[in-house]
Amino acid sequence: MTAPSSRPEPHGLPPYDIQMPRMERLRFDLRALWLRLTENPEQHWQQVPADFAAFRRYVRDQVYRYAPAYFEPVSLEAHPDAEPLLRQGLPMLHCFIHHGFFPLIAFILTHRLGHPCTTIGTAPGRNLAPAVNPDHLYWKYAFYHQAKRWLGTRFIFSDEPPRVAIDWLKAHGSLTAAVDVIETGIERKTRRVLIDGKTLALPETATRLARLSGRPLVAASLYHGQQGIVLKIGAPRFIPDKHSEDAAFQAVAEDLFQPYLAFPEQRFFDLFAAFAVKDHP
Repeated sequence: MTAPSSRPEPHGLPPYDIQMPRMERLRFDLRALWLRLTENPEQHWQQVPADFAAFRRYVRDQVYRYAPAYFEPVSLEAHPDAEPLLRQGLPMLHCFIHHGFFPLIAFILTHRLGHPCTTIGTAPGRNLAPAVNPDHLYWKYAFYHQAKRWLGTRFIFSDEPPRVAIDWLKAHGSLTAAVDVIETGIERKTRRVLIDGKTLALPETATRLARLSGRPLVAASLYHGQQGIVLKIGAPRFIPDKHSEDAAFQAVAEDLFQPYLAFPEQRFFDLFAAFAVKDHP
């Protein structure tokens, strides 16, 4: 038994049929309400575990805490070249990797900056590699529910035509997209980057979407730094043609991996093990 979806999709996104089971929805709402009523957001952010496995569980639990009050303690640090674009509300494609508090990026951008942002999520009919997210089905249900509630729109899913994401970027708002997603049985074109002396082959989907939409590609990293929770936005990289993709993706990857290398306990999985180029000396 599932709760029917009756509201039309806002912002012109075409309908997407995903429904959260009634009992899951009830448990989810009760848990989220309890946290909003009883938990101090400032205290919550001070309880970040330093252990890798414990941090994974902590990030999974963030799905219950999507509420504007929890975003207030986050400091926003933007590259000087990105600041005027953020002030103008220019849509951008914010890349992220599975490090730190990555599920919250679109929510913070929406509530702190005041312009629309959504994200690309793995489609319900596809499975993520266990190393990435063993709870993918629950997360997709919960994210979809929270996106409609707090973003005012739904997520874009990975089995939708690229045109959906491109039209969103051109006409509606910003988009966040992971550059390190592994979907079981789905082949993605990759682009090589050199990070910390190692060559990685990462999916190129975000780079292609930025080029086709004409919107800049930027790195977005949300993590617990030495001075608290930080959302760091890198320099914008416009990609006018295919010849510009390699340099832009390398620059964005370097920005993304800075906090990943500095705070390894906040990684969600080992990117070097998952994406290393095997024939690289």
